[in-house]
Amino acid sequence: PANPSCFAMSSDESSVPSSPPSSPSQASRTQTLEKQHTTLQSNKTATMENQRTMKTDVSVKSSRSRSPGGIPLLYKLARFHEKIQMRRWSITSMLSLGGEKYTPSFLERTLYDDEVHDDVDSKVLNIREIFGGEESIFSPPPPSVLRFHLDWRARMIDRIMMVSIVCTSITAPLTFLLSGRLQEPASVPGGRTLLSVDLAMDVVYGLCLLAHFRISFLHPATRKEVSDPALICEHCLSSPLWWLQMTSALSYAWCAAGVPLWMNALKIVRIGPLMAYPDSLWKLRDKFLLRICRPVLLLIVASHWMACVLFSLGGFREEYNQRREEWETRIDLGNIDGFVYVSGGLSLYMIAYVEALYLLTGVMDNPLAFSGPRTQDFGSLLIVSLFGPVGCVIVALFISGIIREEERLFALDMKHEENKAFMTRAMQILDIPKELQNRVLSMHLFQKTDRKS
Repeated sequence: PANPSCFAMSSDESSVPSSPPSSPSQASRTQTLEKQHTTLQSNKTATMENQRTMKTDVSVKSSRSRSPGGIPLLYKLARFHEKIQMRRWSITSMLSLGGEKYTPSFLERTLYDDEVHDDVDSKVLNIREIFGGEESIFSPPPPSVLRFHLDWRARMIDRIMMVSIVCTSITAPLTFLLSGRLQEPASVPGGRTLLSVDLAMDVVYGLCLLAHFRISFLHPATRKEVSDPALICEHCLSSPLWWLQMTSALSYAWCAAGVPLWMNALKIVRIGPLMAYPDSLWKLRDKFLLRICRPVLLLIVASHWMACVLFSLGGFREEYNQRREEWETRIDLGNIDGFVYVSGGLSLYMIAYVEALYLLTGVMDNPLAFSGPRTQDFGSLLIVSLFGPVGCVIVALFISGIIREEERLFALDMKHEENKAFMTRAMQILDIPKELQNRVLSMHLFQKTDRKS
């Protein structure tokens, strides 16, 4: 940069008119000043050009930064299109006179009325969207497949199956109570009648199993409906439990070939739908009465099976064949004729049933059988030793189920008691005055009573 004094000198000299040099030193000085003035003018011009170039570059860059790219421009266009569509739909809904109108009463009825929940034509609460995935919406299943949550026929098939399971749970253990054979109906309590009823339940159960090849199911992992016929067949045929269930449905074919009626003990594998309801009956899982009664029903059915096994292998069958008259019991019903006597066979079964019930609940008081039909019988000792631990697990599950239902029933009361205990302890630690503590607890009590009202 040039010295500012030079600028001053050059400006003074430029204002003075030129005169001929008086001496050689003065002439050289004048030439030097002219050169400096020329250099300063050229530097000033170059500086101005550089500044003009920099401003041009900055303006170009700013214009480039303000111009949107391809992806942001497409996103803005898509958003603009959505706004136009929403505005068009709102204007169309306001101008249309015959369109659907959703009132608050309609929405409330749709949400809380059980009859409307099954309305598949409802666009507010559509049951098709509860279990169906994208494949069931865009590619509906063929008409031959019954959808478990929509078709009443699927629910009817599962109800019939559950009725057959309950009947089989009663009749099947009685067929091997005396360790008989199919060719000897006299060795079966009830004879041909009991065998015919049990065979009919097997036929019904087998038909229901085959019908499940055309019923969609809920995938256990993805919790989505599977309605593809090929996947349904693969799901059934790849399950070992399905093959055991089908084998149990054909048990009388094996018994006709000479296998003892103990083959009917395999029918215990059918008990699954009583423990976990089928997919089509998913609404029953929220019924309070069924949740309470199901453990009791399962305990009764399990005790019946255990009583029949204990009767056949635990010494009761020998007592029945040799000394059944000695085990007759009586009951006083208040009749004029006196007591009513019960046969020895039924009395022995009731004794076995009571012992089986207490065995499965873990409170059997005579496991070694010092007296009674099980005395000195190794089969009874083996059964007690095997199913004693099972009884402890069953009673634990039974009690946990009752506690879980009680927690669900009193969930709000338990939450209120927890909050009350927390507030009481906090006020004690903070040394809140007693009057203010009573005021706070009274407010919580009012909230509890007002909620119940």
